[in-house]
Amino acid sequence: MPSSNKDFVVQTLLFAAEVGKDINDLRKRLGDLNDLTTTEKTSIVKAINELKLLLDDLGDVYSIIPDWSTDLENSTNF
Repeated sequence: MPSSNKDFVVQTLLFAAEVGKDINDLRKRLGDLNDLTTTEKTSIVKAINELKLLLDDLGDVYSIIPDWSTDLENSTNF
């Protein structure tokens, strides 16, 4: 049985190494949270939520933009 225990340990270590590589790959693709320009830097989800709150505070941006189509309809063609 010692060889099966050794095989189990080796397989477990190989598995752990692969998981570690995957975690490192995800961290590289995610980037450094400290590079976020948001004030929230502890979590991507929290940073996105911070941005959403800021966008929600803007309100309906379409109501701010003038509707030039009515002006064009009422203008005289040259």
